[in-house]
Amino acid sequence: MAQISNTTIREFVQYFRATGDNPDEFCLFEDFSDDKRIVVIDDGTNPIGKAPVIGDSADDAESTVVGSLTTEEGTITFDTSDPSQSATIAEIKAAVAQYQ
Repeated sequence: MAQISNTTIREFVQYFRATGDNPDEFCLFEDFSDDKRIVVIDDGTNPIGKAPVIGDSADDAESTVVGSLTTEEGTITFDTSDPSQSATIAEIKAAVAQYQ
């Protein structure tokens, strides 16, 4: 799993492996279409087995959300248009299936 460079995909693969949950039944994904683009906003304090904190695109994969979050550890920037940081729900589900 260390070879997964996309932080959003890596965090969700770790989460689903730790919990054994099925991404097709995951409540966080219920309201999202498979082309919805999300990004994990990671401040390094999210415990394993707890769902990652996310930002999501406004309408679909073409819309973007760019922002920052200031924490005790510093400022976290996130951008759903950056494919090295973000992923669609379909990409996350495919990666989870591959690494289970």
